[in-house]
Amino acid sequence: MSNLIDSNSERNSLLQEMLLPIFCALLAAFLSWLILSQGIKLTPDGWGYWEGSVSILSGHGYKYFGGQAILSFPPLFSLYLSVIQGITGVSGYSLMYSLSLLSAITAFCWSFLLICLTRGIKEIQFSRWVGSLYLSAFVGYYFTFLLSETLFLPILGLFFIQLRRVQINEKSINQCLPELVAVWFIMALMMLTRNSCIAFLPGLAFVVYLQHKKSCYSHQLFLSLMSFFIPLSIWFFFRYFMGATGSHEFSQGGKYSPLEYLIQFISDLCYRLGPTRFHIGTILLISVISAISVLWRPQNTAMHFLYLIALFAFSGTFGLFCMFNIMQIFDTLTDRFIWYLPMIFVTLLVACIAYSEGLRRTMLILLLCVITMCQILRTSNRVCNLMQTQLNANVSGDYTISPDYISRPPVHLGDRTLISPPDFAWIKRNPCKNGALKTF
Repeated sequence: MSNLIDSNSERNSLLQEMLLPIFCALLAAFLSWLILSQGIKLTPDGWGYWEGSVSILSGHGYKYFGGQAILSFPPLFSLYLSVIQGITGVSGYSLMYSLSLLSAITAFCWSFLLICLTRGIKEIQFSRWVGSLYLSAFVGYYFTFLLSETLFLPILGLFFIQLRRVQINEKSINQCLPELVAVWFIMALMMLTRNSCIAFLPGLAFVVYLQHKKSCYSHQLFLSLMSFFIPLSIWFFFRYFMGATGSHEFSQGGKYSPLEYLIQFISDLCYRLGPTRFHIGTILLISVISAISVLWRPQNTAMHFLYLIALFAFSGTFGLFCMFNIMQIFDTLTDRFIWYLPMIFVTLLVACIAYSEGLRRTMLILLLCVITMCQILRTSNRVCNLMQTQLNANVSGDYTISPDYISRPPVHLGDRTLISPPDFAWIKRNPCKNGALKTF
């Protein structure tokens, strides 16, 4: 009888824990859809992902319209879009569905990660909710562009959850190997979503090495090397298979100097945490880094894993900085490239609150509330502006595209408007003049 009561109690506790991730997932999806309700703004990269997804869906492979292979981006995000459009049809609405769904999955994974990191800690429920509200507002605000980062971030949350399982179990090498294989596979998925995720590989290898410090040195070294080379081999195999080994070539320097990249990075990171007015974002960034500095003095297994997350984030960011300085990357080191950092900061901040007491906990909760309020106000302001003005979108919900419709004026087909993608200079189009128009 007691076992039955314990089982019911555990089930009720699990259901209560899942309410928060589910609520945050719905909120993030609603915010994303609300912002996208007037249409979606596609960047050149976004057009590439959309063209690639429709080409895959049409059986033409991962290519731009006209037949040129897409070599600059890995295929996973376009493959995801093709699955959604295979169900809902090729249209701007499908892109909105795709982003809203990713918003929900991302908020769910990261909110669940908060629960995993703070499970069993009393008086933490309020901080969980505040942190999860930040994640929902952040995701709902930024998941309104057709970029692969919208798929990378939920996979990253899943990566941390799986890595946490390995940490908790502390099993022998034979027992933990299946769980580590899952970690390696998730890392490979991230790299097949964004090429820049290769910057996280050294951090993963080092984290795995530190996770198994109780094992003998040879076991540590073996797992560390496998954590580096297995995801890298999977990523390189797909690049070789696609003929993309020539993309992201090495150069003698980046588009900007290292100092310019550093200034771009720090300035934009401050902006992501708070407004530039009165240097509020800068103050919040310094406060967060100071607050989580305790991670460098791990006190127990749980705190040790937070230390590993911080180490992984720092190593990946440093690797990304190096990539910008030695590869042909034409973007600034801002915006979508560092979206993961504010989410990691807030996650670590909530975990720090869980393992703090007294005045320190109170101050950390206050800091968390300020950061969350800044993001909520930013998201609310964007929603309010959309209610008052027309969004400058270049893809409406009723727009559709087809591989055989290139460099032509828009044409109405039933409830859809068939449009041609932009003719970018780096794409060699081969339009099919006699291609049949398709109704979607």
